[in-house]
Amino acid sequence: MSKYLVIGVGFLLLFGGAQARGQDSEEIKRLKSRIELLEMKLRLAEADNETLRKEIAALKSKAGGAGKEKPRTLSELLSDGAVLPGDFRFLNAKISAGEVTVTIKSRNGKQFRGMHYAKNKEGELNVEIEGEINANRFGYKAINTAHKFTVTGILKGESLECIFVNSAGEKASMTLKTSR
Repeated sequence: MSKYLVIGVGFLLLFGGAQARGQDSEEIKRLKSRIELLEMKLRLAEADNETLRKEIAALKSKAGGAGKEKPRTLSELLSDGAVLPGDFRFLNAKISAGEVTVTIKSRNGKQFRGMHYAKNKEGELNVEIEGEINANRFGYKAINTAHKFTVTGILKGESLECIFVNSAGEKASMTLKTSR
């Protein structure tokens, strides 16, 4: 009887361990995806911090700035008719990288409406968007389409560094170029 008990416990350990390793593998993939997202958020926060440091330094120095052209604000850069070309790369690598263009069609204060066009080897997506500009940050979402997604971004130098998240939870980093 104990012989069969030992064999049964052996099978349980052998097959139960394999199943646990499979669960661990999925957990590792999920954690890696989460780490990539957190690293992107950290880079955005660092960029925001650097922008704030530059703004503070500019406010403190106020001397001798009359001859220099003042950099335009994000609100000025995203006026009616602004076209922002760029690229994107999905963080989970199941979807290929591609090109993106955001066009601002109309503005009403901080609010804007426009179009989001993306293209990669899987196909094209052209959807209407609405969003908001707040200091050096902006965000928008897809409207009037089944392809729901949101984009949040921050102005960093000559470009907007963005995070794209669709309704399936897939995430991509996006960089949009501004015309300063």
